[in-house]
Amino acid sequence: MATSEEPAEQGHPNQAFGWASTDTSGVLSPFKFSRRATGEKDVRVKVLFCGICHTDLHMIKNEWGKTRYPLVPGHEIVDPSTRLPDHPPTSNLQRVFL
Repeated sequence: MATSEEPAEQGHPNQAFGWASTDTSGVLSPFKFSRRATGEKDVRVKVLFCGICHTDLHMIKNEWGKTRYPLVPGHEIVDPSTRLPDHPPTSNLQRVFL
């Protein structure tokens, strides 16, 4: 597992940071990773805050037997969009809800 001092995994151009679980202990640790390049139809967001729901807690502790570690939980996010598609489906797209 990478820590905040170690380099992120290589292979993708966009470097990212999150809090990851690496085992069933439930402990979250700093984790650097990389993301693929943003595509022509992709929206890129900068996550400012993230909520963790009860489903995330089950996944962190592998209570359903299908977790792959490291796991960066959380999907209820607050974001400013930092890149929108060149031709978005609507011209007033300013917020993205995931």
